[in-house]
Amino acid sequence: YVVGILAHIAMLLCMLALPHDKILTVLKQMWFAVLIIYPIVSFLLSVILYNGFKNNETRLALIDGESKYKMLYKENQNKQTLLKTLVDSVPDLIFYKDNKGVYAGCNAAFEKYLGRDENALVGRTDLELFNKERAESFIAVDKEILEQGKPIKTEDLSAYPDGTEVYLETI
Repeated sequence: YVVGILAHIAMLLCMLALPHDKILTVLKQMWFAVLIIYPIVSFLLSVILYNGFKNNETRLALIDGESKYKMLYKENQNKQTLLKTLVDSVPDLIFYKDNKGVYAGCNAAFEKYLGRDENALVGRTDLELFNKERAESFIAVDKEILEQGKPIKTEDLSAYPDGTEVYLETI
């Protein structure tokens, strides 16, 4: 606002270059508009320009953030694919559950052991995947692991869907 007033005072001073008999008449007719209205309008225009500048900065930051997000997302997807490939290449059964005992994922060997693919496993519990006796033993071990906060090693005889029986060591 102050810059507007100063600019318009300078404009009024330029009117002193008019012929001497016209200066007073012109100043009387224009002083109010030049000193009051024009600075307010100049201030409002500067606010609009400033907000436009800030909006543009925000838009550019958003575009930059979006491109970084896309790059990080792609990098994460590549790492997830690599990790899944590595885990699937391990012949041992690998699975993971959340703290409530709900399966969150597994490797190809565990899919073969269950006779189901990972999508049929995710979101299910032991009670939904195994007979009651086996499921309750898994749940008991999970509970013990959560209580102790450390891994537990077990060994038991287990059967694949094709009937093949094997001894499995579970950690």
